[in-house]
Amino acid sequence: MSTSSDSIVHISDLTFAWTRKSDPIMNISEFSMARGERIFLHGPSGSGKTTFLSLLAAVLRPQRGSIIVDDVQVDSLKHGNRDQFRVDKIGVVFQQFNLLPFLSVSENVQLPCRFSKQRRAAVLNTGRSLSEETDRLLDAMQLPIADIKHKQVTQLSVGQQQRVAVARALIGTPPLVIADEPTSALDRDTRQAFLNLLFKEVEASKSSLLFVSHEKSLASAFDRDMDLRSINNTDLPDTLNGALR
Repeated sequence: MSTSSDSIVHISDLTFAWTRKSDPIMNISEFSMARGERIFLHGPSGSGKTTFLSLLAAVLRPQRGSIIVDDVQVDSLKHGNRDQFRVDKIGVVFQQFNLLPFLSVSENVQLPCRFSKQRRAAVLNTGRSLSEETDRLLDAMQLPIADIKHKQVTQLSVGQQQRVAVARALIGTPPLVIADEPTSALDRDTRQAFLNLLFKEVEASKSSLLFVSHEKSLASAFDRDMDLRSINNTDLPDTLNGALR
């Protein structure tokens, strides 16, 4: 199994339960994700996918075990440091996009750089300004820059909002990009086109991609197709179905 130095993610001996008295819903002996790897993660409703992502992003803390992301010992971070780790190291494409309606398209894309000096510096080190990098990413997502960059995101179509969310996740080249059901609102042809754009930009930024989806038809495009249940050694009770994903 890979060590942390050549893995973007390394988990060992992890246990997570909602309370001390409840049964664990995560029990992972070992899991590694290589730098630059693209993983398609799936599992039925209730298998704990959202919990798994929340542990990686330091939203939740395990009761036991080690989580290393980009050589950072995530499980030992204090609360304030967890927030900074998240914005520095992880670009997230949310299922519902989570764009801020009171900001313009460009302001939404640049938002991570307002909170992360690391990601802002990564942009400026390319020789481009934040505005220029925003335009580049919007163009890479095949969006009409001049028409939309100053609009509020609520004026965009669902497909356009999705691509803005991807541009926001990618700005400043975070080492890990997590996409949580990003294609659920798209038809088959649009899903594949979107995936091609995402892959192109992730490869250009040398980021790793953890892509969560129920759309098994997309799995063959990834380096690894992984059912969460293959690494989670806990049988979740049926009563949890719907409470977790």
